[in-house]
Amino acid sequence: MPLTRRMLYRCTAGALLTLCGFLRARAQPVTYEVLPSETDPSITRFTTFGNWVAYNNAASPNANVFVFLPGTVNNGNGIRFDRLQLFLQTVSAAGYQVIALQYNNSPAVAQVCPQIADPSCAGAFREKRSFGDDVTQLIDDAPQESIASRLTVLLRFLAAQHPEQGWGRYLAGDEPNWGRIALGGHSQGAGMAAYMAKRREVARVVLLSGPEDFYGADRQVAPWLTMPSATPLDRWYSVRHARERQTDALARAYQALGIPPSHDRVVDLEPAVQRAGARVDQYHVSEVNSLLTPKTPDGAPAYRSVWAFLVGRSP
Repeated sequence: MPLTRRMLYRCTAGALLTLCGFLRARAQPVTYEVLPSETDPSITRFTTFGNWVAYNNAASPNANVFVFLPGTVNNGNGIRFDRLQLFLQTVSAAGYQVIALQYNNSPAVAQVCPQIADPSCAGAFREKRSFGDDVTQLIDDAPQESIASRLTVLLRFLAAQHPEQGWGRYLAGDEPNWGRIALGGHSQGAGMAAYMAKRREVARVVLLSGPEDFYGADRQVAPWLTMPSATPLDRWYSVRHARERQTDALARAYQALGIPPSHDRVVDLEPAVQRAGARVDQYHVSEVNSLLTPKTPDGAPAYRSVWAFLVGRSP
């Protein structure tokens, strides 16, 4: 049912409260938290916290799904996605269905490959973690714990549990229907999104402060960053903070990836919370973390317009 100007007036005036409440409820996503082990019992790591799923009732039947990959957490458990809700709500408001996916994200590429002179280290690392191909012994990720496999079984689970929501449209046989999927990520997750978008043609790519893949004493960019991209470059978008520790390295990586300069953003606001002595780079985290991201005087995230630019709008 279209929301007519007359309905909007009546909502504002306080009449037809039941109808207006129904219309507002339809605009709110239905959210789920699904443990990875629920989708496949053979997934045994990074299972403490659930995948976060938002089904957008108001989205078009042709809506794409935005799959978000978080940065590294060195706890073996995964991440609590309530820490990222302001960003994920912005994605949902842009007309997407949303999945925030747990995956084996420790150790990170940046914790392993800079110590190794092999130029292929980062690409092999990301290949195994993204798609499950056993091309390196530096990590022991099992094939069923790869990002692609975890996403596939989650989509199957959602399609079976909620058939009326149409999650099956994001599957193509035994793998995700990549053309209906936008990939985004922060830090290491951004690197995973970038690598996967190089290998598969996806609807959009959104990189928040990642990847940082270099090798050798002179920190040359990893070769996979310059390999041909299956996803057209006009679908790539990126952001970094001007004061995060690796900002210059990120600028080099984005240039190597071929991201159009008009699709790149540099933010520079102070984090909302400053924690003295914190080991984490607070500028790096403030781009996406709901606690640290700067706020406007009315409490809204100050980066909302940047996020909206990065994710665009789903069909």
